Amino acid sequence: MSGLPYTRGDLVAVSAEPGAVPPAPLEPVLPHLAAPVLRPDGLVAERPPSWQVDYDDPMYGNYGWVAMLDPVELSDHVDVANLRADEVAGRPVWRADLRALPGYQPRCGGNCCELLYSEAGLMSDFEGPDEVPEKWRGRSYPDHYDVALDVQTGIVVRCLPVGGSDDASWLENDIVDVDTDLDDLFA
Repeated sequence: MSGLPYTRGDLVAVSAEPGAVPPAPLEPVLPHLAAPVLRPDGLVAERPPSWQVDYDDPMYGNYGWVAMLDPVELSDHVDVANLRADEVAGRPVWRADLRALPGYQPRCGGNCCELLYSEAGLMSDFEGPDEVPEKWRGRSYPDHYDVALDVQTGIVVRCLPVGGSDDASWLENDIVDVDTDLDDLFA
């Protein structure tokens, strides 16, 4: 496996009392140990903040894998159209046409591994159009993406560009099984 190690910072409150011992910094937990606030229908209403949870692992090659497994970048500043129930590889999915809007915050910008390759994704790395390097100006982007999320896992199983250049990034991922007993599988 390759990829950059993730980093984190610690914020520690220090008491003004003489001789006070500062508390140990809080250690972020892995996502499966976090308890998000749920809506009445069982879906997540509010994620714990990133300083409380190590969301960015596992990573393979770039953040595209992380974004596929945890597509939080699709939850804000994204236009959603044509929402529908569908099936991919025999599994139920929620499918929609998604378009990144100004303010879209991909897991990693720079037009390398965001789920919605777009001008909005590019601009997430810069404060204004004048800061965009010349080599990145004038690119052709897809009109939108046809995106499918696996209902049970929330993993992106399809992210296919519609319109734009033929070399736009895309993703296809088939989930074969969930919660398989690996001891039985490899016994």
